[in-house]
Amino acid sequence: MKNGKLQIFKQQFKLPELLGLTGEAEEQRNQLALAAVAVKAVTNPEEQDTAMAAAQDIQGYVKDVQRAGLEFRRPITAFTSLIKKTEDDHLAPLLVEKDRVERVVLGFQQQERRRVEAEEEAHRKVYQIAEAARIELERKAREAEAAAAASGKRRDAKEAERLAEQAAAAEAAIQAQLRTPPPEVSRATGATIKQVLRHEVIDAATVFKHRPELCKVEVKASAVNAVCIAKVGATELNKDETSVPGLCLWWADDLSTRRRMV
Repeated sequence: MKNGKLQIFKQQFKLPELLGLTGEAEEQRNQLALAAVAVKAVTNPEEQDTAMAAAQDIQGYVKDVQRAGLEFRRPITAFTSLIKKTEDDHLAPLLVEKDRVERVVLGFQQQERRRVEAEEEAHRKVYQIAEAARIELERKAREAEAAAAASGKRRDAKEAERLAEQAAAAEAAIQAQLRTPPPEVSRATGATIKQVLRHEVIDAATVFKHRPELCKVEVKASAVNAVCIAKVGATELNKDETSVPGLCLWWADDLSTRRRMV
């Protein structure tokens, strides 16, 4: 630990806050900019040649700078990849164990959920049986009371009293069961377990037919440019809307500047 932070790598390096450019690069860039600024309009072939020369020179310089930048970044890119690979190799065994432990905990949580569900189902069945027995005892007690009132015999009155006591005891047992805390899953401290939706595509066309909002339809510009052809004479103001159903195609001018050969 250093300054409260975990130090992983033995080596330390510091990048410069700013990168300087060579005087040669600054001077060449400025000359190219001045040559381009001098082009105000193109009204004749000579001015067109001058304008194209300025654009070509800039294009050549852009390519040179981009190539130099790529070469300058190459060791940095390689070093960044080395850092990432070193991190990944260092953490790989830990991540394997983390995944294994999480699977073990998840398995126990699933087992706990099944246990609670089974106990809840057992409690429901016990309650249903007890409730049915209570209802039956109350019915018999009412019948016995009616019989005792009709006969006036002490024996029938005692039987009615006995059945009423049994019905009251059954009701008390049911209430005690209802007050019993329900079973709970043993929670994993520091973990959150939730239901997540998984899916597997077995027929994308069928999914799109019935639920198009679940799908992403994308026209590939590279594919259009590679295989599609607009009708002759199609322009931005007169687009070809029939060659490819659902697409508008047209031809447009595009000026591409190449490096000037000197």
